[in-house]
Amino acid sequence: MLSPSVVELFLILLLAVSVTVMWRARVRARSEHEQRTASDLAYKHASNLADLLAGISRAKTSHEVIREALAELLHALDATAGAVLVCEGETASIAHAVGYDAALFAAPLRVHGTPATPIGEAIRRGELIVVESRAARAAAFSDRSPEDFLNVHEAAVVVPLITANRMIGVVALSFAEARTFASDEQSLLQTAGRHTAQALARARLFEHAEQARAEGEAFRVRADADLRERQRAEEALRESEGKYRALAARTTRLYELSAALSEAMTLDAVAKVIVRFGRAVVGASAGSVAMLTDGGRLFETLYAEEYTRQLVEASPRFAADHGLCSTAAAATRKPVFVASLYDWQKEYPPSAALAADSGYESAAALPLLAEGAVLGVLSFHFTAPVNFNEDYSALLRSVAQHCAQALDRARLYEAAQRARADAESANRAKDDFLSTVSHELRTPLTAMLGWASMLRNRTLDQSRTARALDAIFSNATRQAQLIEDLLDVSRIVAGRASLDLQAFDLAESIRGAVEAIMPLAEGKDLDLRFEDLPTVSVVADRRRIEQVFLNLLSNAVKFTPPGGRISIAGTIAGDAVEVRVTDTGTGIDPAFLPHVFERFRQGDSSTARRVGGLGLGLFIARHLVEAQGGTIRVDSEGAGRGTTFTVRLPMSGAHDARSRLVSPAPGPADALSAPAGAVLSGVRVLVVDDEPDVREVMASALETCGASVTAAASANDALQTLAASDFDVLLADIGMPDKDGYELIREIRDLPSIRLARIPAAAVTAFASDEDRQRAIAAGFQTHLAKPVLATALVQTVADLVHVETQHG
Repeated sequence: MLSPSVVELFLILLLAVSVTVMWRARVRARSEHEQRTASDLAYKHASNLADLLAGISRAKTSHEVIREALAELLHALDATAGAVLVCEGETASIAHAVGYDAALFAAPLRVHGTPATPIGEAIRRGELIVVESRAARAAAFSDRSPEDFLNVHEAAVVVPLITANRMIGVVALSFAEARTFASDEQSLLQTAGRHTAQALARARLFEHAEQARAEGEAFRVRADADLRERQRAEEALRESEGKYRALAARTTRLYELSAALSEAMTLDAVAKVIVRFGRAVVGASAGSVAMLTDGGRLFETLYAEEYTRQLVEASPRFAADHGLCSTAAAATRKPVFVASLYDWQKEYPPSAALAADSGYESAAALPLLAEGAVLGVLSFHFTAPVNFNEDYSALLRSVAQHCAQALDRARLYEAAQRARADAESANRAKDDFLSTVSHELRTPLTAMLGWASMLRNRTLDQSRTARALDAIFSNATRQAQLIEDLLDVSRIVAGRASLDLQAFDLAESIRGAVEAIMPLAEGKDLDLRFEDLPTVSVVADRRRIEQVFLNLLSNAVKFTPPGGRISIAGTIAGDAVEVRVTDTGTGIDPAFLPHVFERFRQGDSSTARRVGGLGLGLFIARHLVEAQGGTIRVDSEGAGRGTTFTVRLPMSGAHDARSRLVSPAPGPADALSAPAGAVLSGVRVLVVDDEPDVREVMASALETCGASVTAAASANDALQTLAASDFDVLLADIGMPDKDGYELIREIRDLPSIRLARIPAAAVTAFASDEDRQRAIAAGFQTHLAKPVLATALVQTVADLVHVETQHG
């Protein structure tokens, strides 16, 4: 009998054996389950891979391969979204995507030179990139930009597509939840990526081959068509070789015509080429080119050739009468073809008889059209009847078209040459004029500077001092008149010449001009005769009319040698009065007569000319007369035979009412007409000018007449002075630094003090145009004085502003 301890030991041993058997049975069952699971998963992966390979093997195009591969991988791995990217240099673009927002693919992704991303790393390294969670991505990759569309999901895997050691793209898959990728899954992805890359490469080769095949087929079709067309052309050419041999010769001649026309420049040269080569092209016996003139009423023949008898169309000039072939062609703008003499006599009898006498049977009149206008007519005449069939008519039209273009080009060339010659002449005239201006301004300036220098150095005695002052005054007045002439020309050219129209006695006005010029005439021992003028009233600007006759008389005095004669006479001609200024002077060359009244033109612009001046007087006179409804003309029988200027003005009842009525701008003539002196005792004047010499001379002129003058160098100084003292008159310059005269007068008119705001003011300025005067008045000045201004005019202006009566002394 066994002891209890042995029994217990046996039981324990039995229990241990049972437990071991049971554990081994459980382990065996678990292993069998895992083996069955692994086998199932391997079968699933193999099945998915087989589906993938089957799908991409069926695909023909690269797009189909991409769609099939992405769909199979999404299904195989149960991915949330996926995309296929194709490498293109430094970037990768989306070829196909499923499950992503389209806005994420707005631009290609940069894969080089950017922060690390799963896609970029897969492309750069050519390896499978696995991102099991957001935390794993944060640890492995630095890029958090929204451009990485893989950031929108928890996990991701990027499969490189590599074939023949070349990276062609990647497949990116995203998963909504974190997950791990077993080695068999990674192996599946790598195998799928390799096969997908190979299929994509094959598809691309297939596409390239298909494209090349299609292009080759298209080329073959075109080649076949071209070959068939060439065969048809050769057959047609062989059939009509005789017919087109003549046409080929004509084409050669047409080319020769075009080449000759391209070399001809002038109208005459082009016309000769047209007739000579044109006859050879069309086989005509004779030909001519006639241009339309006189508004289409006349033809002028440029060139005609081989006419045995002068036909109407070949005459140097002939009227565009009805019944002529040329007239019909020009009127209808269509070719006129006359196939036989019978048709000629029936349709165009005026020229048919002469044509028959000359032996011509047919004719063609072709209009020469350029930009829709008829330049002229090209005529061809034939000694045998001509069949103007479609081909021959087309040839004639082609010849006419080439000729019209050449004539138009020659016409434009000659016009350009004339314009160039005119421009060069005008530029020479301007250069001559500028040289004359320089001479005329420097000559009085030389005298003024010379005398002023001697006065400054006190090297003159009393008699020469008086002579110096007279010379300075006369030369300054001369310069002022030169400047006024230039300003007049500027106003005339700009269309702003001022006219103050009123009725006055023309004879009295001319008498004033004669009296003004009389001292100069007597100084040259000239016989100045003022014959009786009819007493007529004209409506014009009296000052401007006097200026016209003063210019004409000054011109006559300058160009008439001592002992000569100048006469002024007038007559009434219908509703106008004509005044003639005749001299026995040097006369005018007939070649220069058409240019007498032109700007920048002088009969003698050389440095050896006998008389001075700018040569603007006649230009100014013509425009002033024409602006008042009149005319002016010049007559001369040649050099040394005198000159006559005739001014025609409408009498007051016949005056053109379209002339402007505006207030005249003050000028040197106004200043000269001011009184010699004025009493300004007790008048307080504020003079504002930035030039010290101007302030001093104005103050001296006013103080001489008893005024109390205070000077200010700027607008700000003037405002301070006005606030501190009372003044009766303000004289202010316009062009001053910091604040000009316009701003000064506006500020004064806006002052709260009525006494200051209403102070009488005059603008004394070198801005002397009509616009400057109007602007000064609009700004708040009562009047405007143009520099240089004489002391008498300055004193008169102050007296007028304070209503002080001047006294003449």
